[in-house]
Amino acid sequence: MLHLRAAAAGLTLLFSVAAVADDGPGLPPQQALGDPQAPVKIVEYFSMSCPHCAWFHEHTLPEFKTNYIDTGKVYMEFRDFPLDKPAVMGAMFAHCSGPDQYFGFVDDLLAHQDDWVDASTLSDALRPMAHDHGMTDADVDACLANEQLIDQIINSRRVATEDEKVEVKSTPTFVVNGEVISGAKNYAVFSELVDEHL
Repeated sequence: MLHLRAAAAGLTLLFSVAAVADDGPGLPPQQALGDPQAPVKIVEYFSMSCPHCAWFHEHTLPEFKTNYIDTGKVYMEFRDFPLDKPAVMGAMFAHCSGPDQYFGFVDDLLAHQDDWVDASTLSDALRPMAHDHGMTDADVDACLANEQLIDQIINSRRVATEDEKVEVKSTPTFVVNGEVISGAKNYAVFSELVDEHL
């Protein structure tokens, strides 16, 4: 559980450690929806503990997925931009659930932030949700011991701001074919912004 104590000590220190590593810890597994050959590429930088991200994923993304991603117009990648320790932990659990469960787990985490973000023991609050998404207690324990994954999740934020020079002032932030769009938008506004790139 060393990585949890390190996270509790402060994300700033961990960001610094990730930045100075010779080769760096790398990035978490890529999570994306749609056809990679789609004419519009979107990257969303989001935090599992961010209420605005939760709003976008509940109110905008489902209809947008149906009309743009599922129809081959958009390829959308989701990248971790953790704002705090709960965001790191939530991202860990989602990635550990595997590719078949990842997006369902993310939806669950965002929709039920009040149930776990402020919990005194995050792992205890998240464990039942992990069970709902096919993880056993052994899977959860292995996830909690995966220090490489926590470093990768934290490094995802550093890579965005330092290596890729994305100006992320808040979450969610979207990069649509190179154009940076900040903040959660409703479907009408977001789809209009995307239409400009079609």
